Amino acid sequence: MSASFTGQTTVKRAWDDHADLDRKPFPAYALNHAVTYKESQDFIAVSQQAAQALDHYVTPGAVIGDARDDLTEFIRNKQFTPNTMLAMRTLVNDVGTETSIYKELKNVPNDRVRNFRNDLYLLSEFCG
Repeated sequence: MSASFTGQTTVKRAWDDHADLDRKPFPAYALNHAVTYKESQDFIAVSQQAAQALDHYVTPGAVIGDARDDLTEFIRNKQFTPNTMLAMRTLVNDVGTETSIYKELKNVPNDRVRNFRNDLYLLSEFCG
């Protein structure tokens, strides 16, 4: 099993295990008020667990410039590089950390919503 498949499966399983069966593993991209405090807190916890799981698949010595750029490139060409898993782990950690700062998804400031939504989209596409 390749590192990319194993890592993708691990992350997807971590989110799926904590998602209701009738919902996607990521919160609504709209970041509206429908996402509850508890769901936001669950998302933070699962993000931390996923980042820890991804640590096992990060290639030693991997270096990234911009996690979004690296994940976008992977989604575009499906070529896994040593930096791909580090980019995924970094973005998962960033989204979870940012959510913990605001406590709830509905508290993400309007000027951050677009970036936040884009990050969630990249993560969901990677886990596809």
